[in-house]
Amino acid sequence: MRPVLVHIGNIRLMSYTVFLDLAVLVGLWVAYRLARRYRLPQDSVLDAALWGIVAGMVGARAHFVLANWDYYAVRTGEILQFWKGGMAFGGGLIAGIAACWTFGRARRVSVWDLLDPLAPALAIGSALAWVGNLLAGSAYGRPGRGLGYLFLPDIYGYVEYRFATQAVAAVVYAVLFAFLWYLLHRRPWPGLPFAAYLTLVGATQFALEFTRGDDTLLIGGLRLAQWLDAAAVIAGVILIVALRRHARPAAEGTSIKEGFVG
Repeated sequence: MRPVLVHIGNIRLMSYTVFLDLAVLVGLWVAYRLARRYRLPQDSVLDAALWGIVAGMVGARAHFVLANWDYYAVRTGEILQFWKGGMAFGGGLIAGIAACWTFGRARRVSVWDLLDPLAPALAIGSALAWVGNLLAGSAYGRPGRGLGYLFLPDIYGYVEYRFATQAVAAVVYAVLFAFLWYLLHRRPWPGLPFAAYLTLVGATQFALEFTRGDDTLLIGGLRLAQWLDAAAVIAGVILIVALRRHARPAAEGTSIKEGFVG
């Protein structure tokens, strides 16, 4: 739709890059504010988020390159050119979680106090990143007609009626942001917001992959990303059950909002 957001002299600001940067900045701000609001270790949350972003971008790019290896095998010079588009959610999530977990262990901070405020931050960041995909034409939907189909381009500029995958994803992630914020506000037990994030986002991504029109690596009839999405759903459900089982009974009426700072 608009791969180049704006020209400033000879400089072109690419839509995907601008919205990816915006997603990072907004996500960091949201994570910090939520940690402060609910009396969680805000400095550690911000540090963990920064490490998670770096690791997540590396993991997301590695996942995308692997899923499209036939293309990159003969274009190795483009492997590091992530600003042109090409991030995959599953690899980024795995690498980001690993970085946050390692950081928490090193700092001796509860990993749930780090990951819980990051859940809504990741959701709103993903919503903005999908807007960048929509403008750039990347992660485009399948051609067809019907409800949810719009006249949209693919990453090569070819325009036809295709499922508005990027727009639908942006809206869904915005809704998830609101729900996860509410869940953090209530927080019946530590770890629930992030476990819910894993479950809901894994299910969302798994469903969205069926609407995608871009080619990628298929394993057993499913896209590589869908196997990682399914693993996220399973891990999230297991975490919810395990954390609930080990949670201390809360006093009647107690919730995280008692720690509200303002």
